Amino acid sequence: MVLIAGGSLIAGAIRRKPASAEDDAANGAPVAPDRLTAHPPKPVPALSFTDAGGMAHALADYVGKPVILHLWATWCPPCVTELPTLARLAPQLEKDGVVVLAVSLDRGGAAKVAPFLTRTGVTTLPPYYDPTAATAKALDEEALPVTVLIDRQGREVARRSGPVLWEAPGAEEALRHLLG
Repeated sequence: MVLIAGGSLIAGAIRRKPASAEDDAANGAPVAPDRLTAHPPKPVPALSFTDAGGMAHALADYVGKPVILHLWATWCPPCVTELPTLARLAPQLEKDGVVVLAVSLDRGGAAKVAPFLTRTGVTTLPPYYDPTAATAKALDEEALPVTVLIDRQGREVARRSGPVLWEAPGAEEALRHLLG
């Protein structure tokens, strides 16, 4: 797991409280999308990040579309394993109008992340960057990876602090159901 300490993300072992009583992955093991638990819609803080060209984007720009916001970093072992599988699923989700925003929290931004994406063959996800980890701080998250499911109204409807098995059977259908 990865922690935020003193405002900086660091590597370390932690135990997180399960998202729900049914969440049998409280130990940090990956969970399939059909095991994610929806919660009543709640506001999402104002979040922003940049693209590879340095252009700023706000999460609010995507209201009207369901969004999968995924925070990750190249130095996070579960993130490195998980990101390519999310990248393989993203094109199918995007056909249904779902926006997949994979935001790297690497301090080195594009200079650090672009070679990683090339090396791992991740080409279906446009890279976004938040080298200050402000998105994780605003979401009150201490560990990576983090996935937040956001409905068309821009409200959080589910969250997973820990890895997701994006290629599990029924993943696409489960995500469509959670996102409404």
